[in-house]
Amino acid sequence: MGYLTKTTDRSWWHRSWRLLVGVLVVALVATIPAAAFASLAAEDVELGGTLRTGDDVKVPVDETFDGNLYVFAGQITIDGTVDGDVVAGGGQIDVDGTITGDLLVFAGQVTVSGDVDGDIRFAGGQLTVPGDVGGDVAMVGGAGDIDGTVGSDLLFGVGQMTLAGDVDGDVYGAGGDYERSGTIGGEEKVTLPTPEDEPTVGDRIVDILLRTISVFVVGAFALLLMRRPLDNVLDRVRSRPLRCLLFGLLALGVLLTGVIAAIVLGIVLSILFAFLGLNLLVGTYWLAFIVAIVVTAALLFLVGVFGAPIVSALAASEFVTGRDAGLSVRLVALAGGLLVYTALTALPVIGGILTFLAFLLALGAIALGVRTINAIGPNRDTDAVGDVEYSSGAEADAG
Repeated sequence: MGYLTKTTDRSWWHRSWRLLVGVLVVALVATIPAAAFASLAAEDVELGGTLRTGDDVKVPVDETFDGNLYVFAGQITIDGTVDGDVVAGGGQIDVDGTITGDLLVFAGQVTVSGDVDGDIRFAGGQLTVPGDVGGDVAMVGGAGDIDGTVGSDLLFGVGQMTLAGDVDGDVYGAGGDYERSGTIGGEEKVTLPTPEDEPTVGDRIVDILLRTISVFVVGAFALLLMRRPLDNVLDRVRSRPLRCLLFGLLALGVLLTGVIAAIVLGIVLSILFAFLGLNLLVGTYWLAFIVAIVVTAALLFLVGVFGAPIVSALAASEFVTGRDAGLSVRLVALAGGLLVYTALTALPVIGGILTFLAFLLALGAIALGVRTINAIGPNRDTDAVGDVEYSSGAEADAG
């Protein structure tokens, strides 16, 4: 009833769409690192027993915990019974007892020898399941080894998956290696990668031309429809390249810091909302977080793929043509500059460095423009030429 496919990455997204549902849930769990709770205490901390942290946390065999349990530690052992869900993060996690709800876990290595009546959501190094799972198993990570029984579906995206047990439902996944000796009650759709042929010189030339044409089309529209903001960005790049590079690096640092801060805040709010019974707010926060990440990543992608080559090509070519050249001359300069840019960035090693520097240059010039707008404010009359702003009779360099 099942089949294995060896396809490209593009086909994987179409054929294994159900895997994305599991990956999305696991990604939320992966944002709960144990280190975020290190400041709570040097030893085990218990908030009514619901939250437990420390170097080595155990639920002994004679304990039955009623409710959801949050555990974050280097070593976690659950030998007893948890009558609810378990959210755990750590280095090594062993479940030899019983969990009546779901197991949501982020760890280096997890072994489930006991029973999980609900679902397992895993992100980390390796998940080994010799025990019984009543619901689904969804996982992303290094490796998976299913020797026991899965009562519903198995969804995975791992480097290596071994299925020696029984899955009553469907199996959907993708990985570097997949071995099955167990049984599957439903469909089996597993995508394995195929080695790509080494591109020829002709393939590389065609790829360079296609990339250049696509970026040129976007650049031509920018010159036609957004000439003034584009010229402002080019002025900053030509007059203050080092400052643009520094601001680009600073912008990346601010974005990274913001993501980490949002994750830590989300963890704290999730625990607080869970205690207050406001589970809807937990989901709302993480949904907003994911949307913000996707939007930010899309904007950075546009800057890297289109903004960086367009700005670099025009800034370099206009040293020859001049800024006041006609549209036709600027279009020709853009085309020539893009050809040179694409050829240089295609070089081994140095091409990657040049690509990153061009990205920082464009990002920094845009960040300087945003900083300039914020510094001027909405109630001041301005005449912007590059980074020089004139307002209220005073001349200020807002760049």
